[in-house]
Amino acid sequence: MPIHDLERELEEMSVWPVERLVQYLVKDHETFLKMELPRMQDSARKASHGPLTQFVETLNAELRGHFKTEENIVFPVLVSMEHKDPGSLQQALQYACRHMESDHQMHEKHLRLLAAFQNELQESIEKERSDSGIALINSLDDFARRMYLHMSIENRFLFQPYLKTEDQA
Repeated sequence: MPIHDLERELEEMSVWPVERLVQYLVKDHETFLKMELPRMQDSARKASHGPLTQFVETLNAELRGHFKTEENIVFPVLVSMEHKDPGSLQQALQYACRHMESDHQMHEKHLRLLAAFQNELQESIEKERSDSGIALINSLDDFARRMYLHMSIENRFLFQPYLKTEDQA
């Protein structure tokens, strides 16, 4: 996704209330887990790319845990705290937001690894003209673009407000 498209989408979402952002993100979680990751796994299998298939399976398990933490713990608290002084929850919210951002940094590393797989596949496709390889590259690219948008929404609009107060303290 070109950076100007990402910034445009983020600008549109910047005025959304927290509850609407959370609803969007939870729907995104379902899309990742039920559609995009299985499609990537299937495409990797069809392309007979064992290392990528294993990596996507591991990524799937990791994201399931991350999304579960967000949906069951972090998001409900953030929604309930919108427009309220967090008071005694301030430190716990800061810890949770730092933890989620730390996970996102790890996800960014995983996306760079997926990009390396993508480059490797692109080279082999140019030699072999493989349709299954093209589908896999497109799948990896779609996933990476959506993940970057997803992480940017969470980091900017959900987590940063609590981390800014930490920086000011």
